[in-house]
Amino acid sequence: MATNVSKFTTAQIAGLTTAQIAALSTTAIASLNTSQISQGLTSTQLKALTTKQISSLGTQAIAALTSVQLAFIETTDLNALTSRQVSALTTTQISGYGLTTLQVGGLTTAQISALTSRTLSMLTTSQISQGLNSTQ
Repeated sequence: MATNVSKFTTAQIAGLTTAQIAALSTTAIASLNTSQISQGLTSTQLKALTTKQISSLGTQAIAALTSVQLAFIETTDLNALTSRQVSALTTTQISGYGLTTLQVGGLTTAQISALTSRTLSMLTTSQISQGLNSTQ
């Protein structure tokens, strides 16, 4: 299954169990296209991804995540993203229901620095007051 996962339809991706998703190799996860990510992966499946799987997503895949999906990524998984991956986050993903205050608080200094000024301007007052700390 892992070598052919890039050929799956979004419905087939959505039909995989969390155990099946967790069993996919990082290469298989990295081969998912933006439609498979944004329309196929459910929030529950996304939460089942390991830190290595999340960090294997390319910048296009990161940008394809919906704000609801992004909210389900565990803080430790988000911390594993590179600065390049974090810079791929869109203003829509950041604002409103995207990053939770806990996720914002978990970002490293390098990840915060990778956010564009436009993306930073989309942080809510709660994300700033409850998420950011003096070391970020």
